[in-house]
This record gives sequence, structure tokens and C-alpha cells, in this order.
Amino acid sequence: MARQYLGQPLPARVLPERPVAGAAIRYLTAAPGRVVSVSGQERAAALPGVEEVVVKPEPGAVLRELRRNGDRAGHVLVVAETAQLAARTAEAAVQEIDIRTEPVTRRPVAHSLVDLIGRTPLLRLPVDRITDGVPGDAEVLAKLELFNPWSSSKDRAALWMLRGAEEQGLLTPGNGTVIEATSGNTGISLAALAAARGYRCVIVLPDNATPERVAMLRTLGAEVVRTPHTGGYQAAVDKAAELHRQTPGSWFCCQHDNPDNIRAHYESTGPEIWSDADGRVDVFVCGVGTGGTISGVGRYLRERHPAVRIVAVEPAGSPLLSGGEPGTHSIPGFNGGFIAPTTDRRLIDEVIAVSDQDALDTTRRLALDAGLMVGVSAGAVVHASGVVAGRPEYRGKRIVTLLPDTGERYLSLLGRETEPVPAGAAAGGGAR
Repeated sequence: MARQYLGQPLPARVLPERPVAGAAIRYLTAAPGRVVSVSGQERAAALPGVEEVVVKPEPGAVLRELRRNGDRAGHVLVVAETAQLAARTAEAAVQEIDIRTEPVTRRPVAHSLVDLIGRTPLLRLPVDRITDGVPGDAEVLAKLELFNPWSSSKDRAALWMLRGAEEQGLLTPGNGTVIEATSGNTGISLAALAAARGYRCVIVLPDNATPERVAMLRTLGAEVVRTPHTGGYQAAVDKAAELHRQTPGSWFCCQHDNPDNIRAHYESTGPEIWSDADGRVDVFVCGVGTGGTISGVGRYLRERHPAVRIVAVEPAGSPLLSGGEPGTHSIPGFNGGFIAPTTDRRLIDEVIAVSDQDALDTTRRLALDAGLMVGVSAGAVVHASGVVAGRPEYRGKRIVTLLPDTGERYLSLLGRETEPVPAGAAAGGGAR
């Protein structure tokens, strides 16, 4: 019995009891690139004498150039009555296995951080491990906006709104003041862009904004003006409008009533989702703050696929889209106590209200069970995606959602039990 082939010992577990005179190992190869699909293992394993089929790469993995046996894509082991028969069978088995790859596109060197905004990845979530009552075959794809330069989807909106102001002559690069009312992410993105373009930046935010956000704003050079959180988001808006009137050469961004907020997602986020999902999106689940994301992405997807279902997510404590009254909630970024003009309600097929506790619990489970450090509004949309995925009529459907930001700005919130705050004080964080 041949116990070695090319100097390599054969695993004892695969040696048959019958006498054999030959054995053969053939290594699998694949072109460098991202693995698109792997097939044929079953056909290869069914050939007479095939004792072991090992295919290492999985779809999505990136293969570099293969040089040594240990780097190869796998192998086929055959034992047979003759060495010639073993070699022929091994060669035939290798031919059955198809590892398809595609070239990995290299990004050009960026000239500025602005060039890195967008093109964020889609990740298949293990949603059955994160939310209860979801079948194991549920498909939920999450667009990870934390991969933007300043770690949130607001990078897109801030860039489009700032460019829009420049195109309209409301700002001249290197001269002017950017003013905005927000509780976090929009302010951070605007502050960073303002610093890069030579603008002064003033951010007005409620006095209960997380300390992480305030520290980031000041680090980026923004002047921070605080308003009582008891006055809600409207108090911050009123103060920002007052500062705008008092500051010559200033521009008030006004994200909740700025059409460029929607345009950012219609021109970038929507096309990216459609392309990366290969044109197959059955349901889009999105949280609603300013409504810019659900309006822009929803419009783009609806134009490409009229039957796509658009599901809005809002806080149970302030269920405005569901017809309820404004109230308190602890989901930063969700509604500011009113439905913003940038929310196109005609696109919305269903509204799911998520409680503070479900949002927080799901955010923590995303970290513990999937290694994803995301914001509380991301926990809310994943919880809602699980609700949709758990319905029998959505078996086999592809659900896409968007996780707006990183969780690093919410550590002080996630690490303790939170006290609800007025809905108006929560707008502008992970808000879309």
C-alpha cells in the first residue's frame, strides 16, 4: 500500500482496507482575485477512488498569487489499484471543480478624504443569531456606512449639501461660516469638510449630546453652542437660525429641509446598493431621521424595481410616521419631534416602530455576536429587518438595510441604562 505521495504522508483515516498500488494528489489552483463561486466538489468526490476533496476558499475571499503547496486553493486525494489509474482519476476530479474569481479593482490614490466618501461595503448579517424568531436561511444585507472617512452616512449628505451651497454661491471656499443644528454626525461631517475647505464652522446641539460627539466636534475645530435639551431639536434649530442672521457670510445648512440631503443618497447610496446587490433588492429597511436616506435610496430603488418594498423604522416612543404623537425616545438620530420636509412619505410601504430597549439590545448583540460596533439606530433597523425576515411571506427574499454609523460615539450610552429624552433632542445623530 502506498503510504506516501511526492514525499507527503497520506492521512491514515483515508487509507482503505483494500490493497492499493498507487495514490495521487492533485492541487487546485485559481486565478488571483475575489472568489465569485465554488462548484463541483460533489461531482469530484463521487469519482471512484477519490478519498478526500479539500477546497479552501469560500465565495467572497480574496486569493493572492499562489506559489507554494500550502498556499494553494485545495487538493484532491485518490487511492487506486495502480498509480496510473490514481493519477487519471485525480486529474479528472480536479477538472470537475470550478473556482471562479474576478479581478480585485485597485483604488487609485485619493487626493483628499472627500474622494473616499461612499463606496461602502454590503455585509451579509447573521441575523438569525442577532434577533429572535428569524430562520437560518434569512438573507439580510447591511450597508456599513461606518466605512466612510468620518464614520457615518452623514459624510455623503454633508458633502452634497456643502457642494450645493458652493454651486449656488452661498459659500466661497476659504471664506465663510458653516452653521448647523444637529446632535452629532451631521455636525462632525460638516466640521471635517469645513476644516478641509477653509470654513469656520459653528455647530448648535442639545446639551445632552454624548461627550464623544462634543469632543470630536471641538477636535475638528468647530465652535460648539449648546441649547437646553428640554427644548428639543427645535431649540437648536432656532438658535442656529439666530446665529445665521447675526453672522455675515454664513450659510445655514438646514439638513431637514435641504434637497441636497436627498440627492446625496439618490446619486450615491442607492446606485451602490443596487450594483453591489446585483440588482436584486426585495425589501429596503431604513431608519428615518431627516428622511434623506430613505427618500433618496427609496426613489432610486423604486425607479429600478417598482415592486421593491420600502420599510421605514421609527422610535416606538415617538411614532410620528405611524400617526402617533411626538414623545420621548433614546435612539439618537431618529425623528426630531416632527416629520421633516425631506421625508418623502409616498415611497414608504410600511412603518415599523422599535422600542428603545429593543434598539439597545440589538446594538449590543451586533457587537457581541457579529463583532459590529455600530450606533443605536443601526440596532433599531437590524431589529426591524429581523421582524420582516421572520415573516413566512419573506422566505427567500433579499432584505437590504443601512447601518448609519459607528458605535464608538455611543459608548457612554451603550454602557449604561439610558433615560429617555425628548424626541427633538435626538435628531441629527445617526439620523438619515
